[in-house]
Parts: sequence; C-alpha cells; structure tokens
Amino acid sequence: MGWTACRGDNAPRFAQGPVMSNISIHELEAAINYWRARSPSTGDELRLGNEASALSKPYALLIVTRQHAIPEDALEPAARDAWQAYIRLNGR
Repeated sequence: MGWTACRGDNAPRFAQGPVMSNISIHELEAAINYWRARSPSTGDELRLGNEASALSKPYALLIVTRQHAIPEDALEPAARDAWQAYIRLNGR
C-alpha cells in the first residue's frame, strides 16, 4: 500500500513524495461516523456504505499498527475521496 503512519516517536517513515496534512485516528473515526449516519448500514450483514467502508480500512490499520495518524496522500483513492467529501460537507 505504501502509506506513511505517524506515531509521534522516532519510528521509521515510509513516505513516497511530499506529505500532505495528517489525518488523526480521531478525525477518521468522526468521518466514518458521519458517513454511517448519512448512509446507514444495509442488508442482513449490516454492510457499511461505500464512504465509511473506504475509510474503515486505514482506520483499522492505524489501530492494528498502534499509529496515531496517516497522511492524506497515503489514502487509497476511494478513501481520499470520502475524506475530502467529508471535509467539504462539514465546512472544514
């Protein structure tokens, strides 16, 4: 995937090119909750909507790797689109 995680310590970074603004795990969680409220889960399996699903992948990676943030440019295209739409729709 080639993403850079930010831990706040001296852990190695794997940046590829210039780093855009970092998105904290709390910001990702807020964006996921926004999209879940806007597009509730569907089906018997309670499948997440496209935007929440796209953002859930980097969110899970941050949790598993115990990271605090991820650069916006490290998001996959669907997650970046969902993040940017969330920012735009919330006047940030």
